[in-house]
Amino acid sequence: MDPHTSVEIKEAVKKVQKPVCRVCRMIRIYLLFVVPILVLLWSGIDVGLNDIDSQDLVVNIVLGVLAFQIIRRIYIDYFKRD
Repeated sequence: MDPHTSVEIKEAVKKVQKPVCRVCRMIRIYLLFVVPILVLLWSGIDVGLNDIDSQDLVVNIVLGVLAFQIIRRIYIDYFKRD
């Protein structure tokens, strides 16, 4: 193998394995959950819950997760100082 090619391959691998920032990772996780939910809502697929409005259910879950995240951040930032 050409020595230049092996060096180029090693450099390419190093570029791919850079650590991902915390905000980027959080955005990817949110998109992982949000995109399928939005596709299901917009496509109008019936999920078998006739008594519960699916949009209200999604909104309540999102608000619950948001409240949990805010309470968690307040606890970590103000009460759990090391």
